[in-house]
Amino acid sequence: DDCGYYDSNPDCGGLWDDSDFTASAMCCACGGGEPAATMTSSTSTEATTATACFDTAGDATDSYNESCSFYDELPYICGGVWDDSDFTVSAMCCACGGGQTQSAATTTASTSMEATTTATASAACFDTAGNATDSYNESCLYYDESPYMCGGWFDDSDFTVNAMCCACGGGTQSAATTTASTSMEATTTATASAACFDTAGNATDS
Repeated sequence: DDCGYYDSNPDCGGLWDDSDFTASAMCCACGGGEPAATMTSSTSTEATTATACFDTAGDATDSYNESCSFYDELPYICGGVWDDSDFTVSAMCCACGGGQTQSAATTTASTSMEATTTATASAACFDTAGNATDSYNESCLYYDESPYMCGGWFDDSDFTVNAMCCACGGGTQSAATTTASTSMEATTTATASAACFDTAGNATDS
């Protein structure tokens, strides 16, 4: 399978790596791939439309008393196995393709004799465990998929989940901001947003 398989099945332990495929290095879903920056610019008047999704289950829960927030953390179990009379996960929960979407449009206009260009890189978090694992030989990747296990129950001498893993509030943060000003007749704003591209190409796992 190629990286697309790991997007929906983040089983990133490397069990199926082979000579030309390393999931953890090549696939974004496993912490690999390459980051890329996309630039958007606007001058004078800019209209932006943002879409948001809202769960519609209300207080309803599935047959195990789990709400939509449970499926936010585990979207790969969206099959509806635990639907009941008042809860249909695929219809009510955004994580499973349901819920209700709403769009909001904002318009900004600007004219100025001095232009300011601002580029901002948002903070990113990096796990600091290295090759260390917990007492069950699980790395920080396990906690990315199961953040509700962040209680530190499986910490050992070289692994402290709450200090080392981003999913549990640990790791290390990095951010950079650069601002430059020049004299112009309009205001232009450029924003760089981080994206990730898989680097496996046509390579697949074993």
